[in-house]
Amino acid sequence: MSNPTLRYHAPATRWESEALPLGNGRLGAMLFGGISEEHIQFNEQSLWSGDNNWDGAYQTDDHGFGAYRNFGDLFVMFTGGSGETPTDYRRELDIATGIHTTSFTQSGINFAREAFASRPAQVVVLRYTASQKGALSGRVRLKSGQGAAVTARGNELLFEGVMPNTLKHAAAIQVLNTGGKLNVEGETLVFSGCDALTVLLNARTSYKPDYASGWRGEAPLPRLMSELAAAQKKSYTVLKNAHVKDLSGLLGRARIELRQTAPAIRVKPTDERLKLYGKGGSDPELEVTLFQYGRYLLASCSRPGGLPANLQGLWNESNSPAWASDYHNNINVQMNYWAAETTNLSECHEPLMDYIV
Repeated sequence: MSNPTLRYHAPATRWESEALPLGNGRLGAMLFGGISEEHIQFNEQSLWSGDNNWDGAYQTDDHGFGAYRNFGDLFVMFTGGSGETPTDYRRELDIATGIHTTSFTQSGINFAREAFASRPAQVVVLRYTASQKGALSGRVRLKSGQGAAVTARGNELLFEGVMPNTLKHAAAIQVLNTGGKLNVEGETLVFSGCDALTVLLNARTSYKPDYASGWRGEAPLPRLMSELAAAQKKSYTVLKNAHVKDLSGLLGRARIELRQTAPAIRVKPTDERLKLYGKGGSDPELEVTLFQYGRYLLASCSRPGGLPANLQGLWNESNSPAWASDYHNNINVQMNYWAAETTNLSECHEPLMDYIV
């Protein structure tokens, strides 16, 4: 079979069951694949509220135990369309490469969008193209999940803030346009008549895994801006190739081969295949996809040098998530890490080992 892929024929409307995840071990993003508005909700592994005091309850606000928090949202809104209903809509996540794609045709123009979370570059990369020159117009908006004010300057949007527990956090995007114009308008970036658009996203906190330092380290903004500047100097192709080499080299270490799925089932989108499978239908290639998807999620949220996967891995849209989206040293940890040693992802085990030592 070809690369295991999650495929849908409509944009996502629900974060938990329909949006598709990207992650580089530190940054996570959920993509909805919208047509006139692309929504990217994002996280960074160390954005945690609370004041390091266990109060005997799952108090998920700014005091007591705290919780893993939503970092923010990025919106890319497109204008100038004729209003015609798009055709041939398709959104996919290639599990072997970690590349998310959205494609559709509208008013005779083919639109293509790609995204990935790069570990080598430490940024999320989003690419927008069209078959007709000058077909991309709209605006980009950034929103903080913690209420920080957004600043627009040049080709950048950014915010920085301090949590009540003194944890500093910051995020920024850079928009690189080919053709057309890019301007600041209020707290947004407006692009018009562009041939292509590349958006780079980064986020960090001042968390430091050191008790003696009070769990606090350097200010996040200078470092994340330095990483964005380095990524901006590289072409989209270079960024993409480095990402694919990194992730596919890790995920390609294990394979499972089962019988082939019937062609009439294989052509259906993933949500329809899951419904049929739940009713007892045969779909061996879907089983292979789920096996590899588990490995993909682990490799996307637990990489050397970082924090381990929490209850939700790396992805969380809430400021008061269930069970604080924390770490449970029980069956929850086991389920996250079953694939580490059994499917040749030993490096992904290191964050958990470092955390508990």
